[in-house]
This record gives sequence, structure tokens and C-alpha cells, in this order.
Amino acid sequence: MYHLDPQSMLVLDDATALAVRPGGGGIGVELVTMVANGRGGWEVGTAASDAQTVDGGLVGMVSFEGDTGMNWNMFVFGTGPTNVASVRMLERQGRAELVDLASHSWVIALRHYLPLESMRWQLVDADGEVIYNAQGLVPADQ
Repeated sequence: MYHLDPQSMLVLDDATALAVRPGGGGIGVELVTMVANGRGGWEVGTAASDAQTVDGGLVGMVSFEGDTGMNWNMFVFGTGPTNVASVRMLERQGRAELVDLASHSWVIALRHYLPLESMRWQLVDADGEVIYNAQGLVPADQ
């Protein structure tokens, strides 16, 4: 079992927390979702991806359309190059955070489904320079 450091989790609210960890067998990356089950425990789920971004970075997505009863319904996640310092969304409300500096992992969380062509986000270095500019899961047109 892989241990998740509480410092490397994005707590979205009292009922939802996220983490990003290396994928099974050392391949790709996984989003770990933890949703309160109403009995004092957590339901844990994972989603994996090995889609490439830039300089060895990875990106994946999990989304739920319709009335799911969940507070958060769309997640884009991944790892960035070694110089990534933050992730930011453009033109849309959501949470975007670097969750683990050591693995350069990040998560974007949205309350509602958003078509990928409408989602623009960036990986940024410590100097504020854009390292990777994306639209959905692919590089954005410059």
C-alpha cells in the first residue's frame, strides 16, 4: 500500500480530498480521491493516466456529468517538470494547486463539468514564467 502524506493532499471541503501519486508499477500518475462516506470513513478511488505533457510531465482527467450529488465533479491532474512551482487556471473558477513539490504533482478541481476545449491552464516556474500552456489535456495554440 502506498502511504499518502497529509501534507500532499488538497482538501477541497469537509467531504472531499485529493492527492496525486506515482502510478502502479511506476508507470504514469494516479489521482487519489477521498470522499466522506457518511459513516465516519472515506471512500477511496483512483484514476490513472500516462498521457505526456512536457519534459516528462504527465496529465490525466476524471469527470462526472449530470447530477452526481458530489460537490466537485471534474479533476485534471498530473506531474510537471522539475522547475514547476504552481499551476493556474485561466478564464474559469476552480481550485488549482501544486500538491507535492517533491513529485511536482498538481491538481485542478472544478465543481461542474467543463468541456475540455473551454479549459485553459498553465504550469508556471518560480519566476512566474509559463512552462506549459494547455487547453484541456493538450498543448494550447500559442
